[in-house]
Amino acid sequence: MTSILKGDPPLLKGDLPNYLRAVCRARGISARPFLMTNLKTIDPQPEALPLWLLCLGYGLPLVFLGWFVVRFSVNVPYEDQWELINNLFIPLAQHPWQWQDFVLRQNEHLLVFPSMIFAGLAFLSHWNVQWEMSVSLGLAVATAWLLARLSYSQGLAPWASLIAGVLVFGLGQWENWLWGFQLAWFLINFCLVAALVCLARPDYGWGGLGGAVILGVVASFSSAQGLLVALALVPLVFTHGPGKTWVRLGLWGASWAVCLGLFMWHYPSGNLGVPPISWWPNPWPVGHYFFILLGTPLSADLGTAAYVGGVGLCLFLLGAGYTLGFASLRVRRLGLPWLCLGLFALLFAVLTTLGRAGLGIEQATSSRYTTTSGLLFVSLVYLAYLCPLEEFLAHRRPWRYTPGVVAGLILFAGIDQSFHALGAGQQQWLNRQVGRACLQLVQVLAHNSLSDPCLDNLYPDAQTVRQRALLLAHLGWRHLVAPQELSFDPDPGIDYGHIDTPVTSPVPLPLTSPGQVTVAGWAVLPGRSQPTVALLSTKAALPLLVAVPADLPSPDVARTSGLRRYSFARWSISLPTQALPSGVSTLQAWVYDQPNPHLARLQGKPLVDITPP
Repeated sequence: MTSILKGDPPLLKGDLPNYLRAVCRARGISARPFLMTNLKTIDPQPEALPLWLLCLGYGLPLVFLGWFVVRFSVNVPYEDQWELINNLFIPLAQHPWQWQDFVLRQNEHLLVFPSMIFAGLAFLSHWNVQWEMSVSLGLAVATAWLLARLSYSQGLAPWASLIAGVLVFGLGQWENWLWGFQLAWFLINFCLVAALVCLARPDYGWGGLGGAVILGVVASFSSAQGLLVALALVPLVFTHGPGKTWVRLGLWGASWAVCLGLFMWHYPSGNLGVPPISWWPNPWPVGHYFFILLGTPLSADLGTAAYVGGVGLCLFLLGAGYTLGFASLRVRRLGLPWLCLGLFALLFAVLTTLGRAGLGIEQATSSRYTTTSGLLFVSLVYLAYLCPLEEFLAHRRPWRYTPGVVAGLILFAGIDQSFHALGAGQQQWLNRQVGRACLQLVQVLAHNSLSDPCLDNLYPDAQTVRQRALLLAHLGWRHLVAPQELSFDPDPGIDYGHIDTPVTSPVPLPLTSPGQVTVAGWAVLPGRSQPTVALLSTKAALPLLVAVPADLPSPDVARTSGLRRYSFARWSISLPTQALPSGVSTLQAWVYDQPNPHLARLQGKPLVDITPP
């Protein structure tokens, strides 16, 4: 037996509750605040789980996520990544690297540290964007490990970390997993959780505070929401730490003010969101957007997401009220990191609502937002295990399962949302595979005013893709098929598809210019499931007028062939007659066989007769 302090009654092993009562009775104080504390947090020895269960709980979501990224990722630049070519890669390739090169503005974001990662990975891999996705995956793994470490140090049940890991690795964030440009979101989450680890220790010193400041700076210059990290951590800095409170807060506030000042320096002018005055006449759409944004990590349905977000906010407020107002001092200290985690998600939801609500309610369900808003439910998982109101639940035994029920519902909804993401990942893979095939052919596609529906899968402006693809080829980072490399097979022995519209006939279809003609059909690559691209021409060789993705529903083709992989093989495009030569010409369609490179002609040769104005 032993005693904690001199003069206290002896402590018998396993008799901590009675010991606390005896100490408090001897000192004339109430034992209730101490007994309200979860006793596992007083003596932080978390219950042990079998090794196989730990490996399964942590490894299965990660393995599933790894399969998802490998299966649906495509090595092709997408959307904002095309801006990196002119703004980052070309300047870095032309002169020795300077720190000014990494001060990269993207809309309202300042991407300093992400641009450093982009540049390093691009020059090492010849810009294989899948490397960026691997970094995002690594940051998520590090974030989950830090959460588990913080939870273990507090003596929380390992189940909490297992459930939190499922949410951190959830496929509901499919847009960010499959888009390397979004690694900034995972970097900010990592900085936030690492700063929580630095500040959560009761005895953290100036080193811990300095580490948290550095992590806050990294987050602030990674994206706009990174500025919220320092604000979310203020409760931890305020409650305890080295030196006097006003000194800590002064240092913390000064570092945040400097970051904010540098962030606003040369801030892009113009309206990037919704004018505040427009909210007041009709505030409901803004509030609806806010709740949908909060609930999307657990539901993709607009109506359900709003209710889920409202319930999540209420549960968080209840947990915060109990932790700060009724729990013991120790529970309050242990709960603050998880409150800061949820507070960051709420601040992010407020900031995003202010800046994006004008884009429409549906935009709130964007999967990229769930990487941050999902932290609200991660915090709820830990708060549910930390704040079980043990004395209340002990006397009302049915209620003792409340924390497990809350955490279980969050786990179930997170898994369900992950399975819904599989369809979105498949569609994203199809679009980018088609875009990659068209990117290889930009040098053999005719330069005309046609809006290229194939390159539009990669960037809204096809002409920008053409120009910057040539820059990538100049850097040696992308191979573009030259006209002399391309072979044509006008009479393949395999049926690659047909032109259905216009109908092939010996009589030309009369058309006037200007006007429109619809050309449609279906195209497949026999024996393979990769997406196909149909290319139109009026000759047996170059020039190729336009590339069209063959990704429209084709149940008739799948039924006739007996192959489900041909369920999306149709293509259609409306061509301006000005793009066709005057007089009688033959429309021909080709399918692109990527490995060779090789073009095989589709069956059907409709004739058109263009009459000039």
